[in-house]
Amino acid sequence: MFASKLALIVASLLSAAVSVLGHGYVQEITNAGNEYSGYLPYSDPYMSPAPQRIVRKIPGNGPVTDLSLIEYTFPPVCMKASGSFRFSVQCNGYSEGGVVGSAPAPVYATVAAGSHISLNWTTWPESHMGPMITYMALAPSDITSWNPGTSAVWFKVDEMGKDSSGKWAATDILSANNSIYTFTVPKNLKPGKYIVRHEIIALHAAHTYPGAQVYPSCIQIEVPTPPTPQELSMMPIQILARFASKERGELIAQADKEYSPAGLRQDPVHDDPNGVLFEGFAQMVALSPPAYSRPSISGKAILIDPV
Repeated sequence: MFASKLALIVASLLSAAVSVLGHGYVQEITNAGNEYSGYLPYSDPYMSPAPQRIVRKIPGNGPVTDLSLIEYTFPPVCMKASGSFRFSVQCNGYSEGGVVGSAPAPVYATVAAGSHISLNWTTWPESHMGPMITYMALAPSDITSWNPGTSAVWFKVDEMGKDSSGKWAATDILSANNSIYTFTVPKNLKPGKYIVRHEIIALHAAHTYPGAQVYPSCIQIEVPTPPTPQELSMMPIQILARFASKERGELIAQADKEYSPAGLRQDPVHDDPNGVLFEGFAQMVALSPPAYSRPSISGKAILIDPV
């Protein structure tokens, strides 16, 4: 009993401490009146028994900053004096020993096609402006044991950049909506189990290496068979590089162009598999050092160089 209370006290102190540092993650998911807690990195690891979450584990409220590969090696000084961790741009997972991605969550939520999913973020720092994008991937097997790896399985279902008044999805629009972002699950989606990958791409430091910061969360859902199913065909993509900058300092201008109303659809038509959302564009990459070599891309991914 004492150990359990002590763990809760420690978790509360850690949670309070990191909230001051900024950054963030999805802390709650709501669909059709059902509420699901996100993975809480500063309390869940201290709970016994471990909470059953529909969101894959994340190491904390910090970003993935090197997006040139599916994963990368980085020695975080604050966590370990030597050795390395491997961070995944897909689901913000990490582990020692070269495990790719974040471990699958033990459960999933049942979500009807065409319904709305609301994602409640922790308080987002005002300076971390940028777009918010949501992808999905159909699991070919048991979602509680499946990782996408390098497969081209992702398709984009929602996006929001900068509106006509110059306000960004994050932080302006997100903050105005009490830190809640809502998107619609495609109504003609094929029944099955999916990973929903939702992210904020913060551009406040994009002018200098390592550049843009990505904050992804991966949520596990099941889309049941509707009374009259009409499957939507999609062209999947890989989560890889979005921009490869020839010179430092070019990313902000290019990102501003791509995520402005002229470059980013604000009223996506989910039923059109050939529309901008389902042709997809792959992940934005942080500004790269001179020796950066772009990864090869399969599937329908699009890689755009600055003009």
